[in-house]
Amino acid sequence: MHSYLKNRKPDTARSFINIYEVEGEYEATTVVHQAAQENATETARWIALPEAIAQLPELEQWMLRLQLQNKSYEEIAEICEVTVSSVRNRLSRAKQKLRVWAAAWEEANAEGLDLDFSEFNRKSEK
Repeated sequence: MHSYLKNRKPDTARSFINIYEVEGEYEATTVVHQAAQENATETARWIALPEAIAQLPELEQWMLRLQLQNKSYEEIAEICEVTVSSVRNRLSRAKQKLRVWAAAWEEANAEGLDLDFSEFNRKSEK
């Protein structure tokens, strides 16, 4: 397969048709299969994310939701009745926990294992 096609993620039906025309049916099928696998993995991650967020302290969950609603640190602090510094620290800590979980999830997924966030969270706190 040409390197420009191998390193490029097709994002439209036209791209798949171009690969089919240039490289043939086998390569086009391989690219379609790979794209489907990547999409399934991404979907599984998004499905698992609420479970991971649910394991965070309630205040951090609330702050994340407010930030997703485009609230500023100042607005979040006022709503949650805490200092702006507390908002920054708690959101930073929550996002770090989620990054660690995401890395562990990726590793478990690559090995074909399921990751129970609550068990992982207990292990990471020790």
